[in-house]
Amino acid sequence: MYGNLSDLKFKLDKEEKKIARKEAIQEEKKELKSILKQEFGLFKKDSTIQTPVEEETKTTFEVEWDEFDNEPDVSTEKGTRKKKRRKKKEQKQRIKQVLKETRG
Repeated sequence: MYGNLSDLKFKLDKEEKKIARKEAIQEEKKELKSILKQEFGLFKKDSTIQTPVEEETKTTFEVEWDEFDNEPDVSTEKGTRKKKRRKKKEQKQRIKQVLKETRG
């Protein structure tokens, strides 16, 4: 932009636009190379590529089941295998019953 306030003239700066375009292309090349290096192991000898360092975080999950809070601990009682088998059998029967109801 140049000229008087009453007679403004606008002109594109071709050189600056050309430089900006070249810089954008170079950045895209670097990004593409780093992705290819990270994913496929390409460009191992190219020192200009910076691979992002991922931090290892230990994720722990704690699950709380409200429905079992009031029940006694079955694992400490005698015959836990029988109780577990009985419980599995009951669950299978419930599932079969629900499937029959939905199909029929």
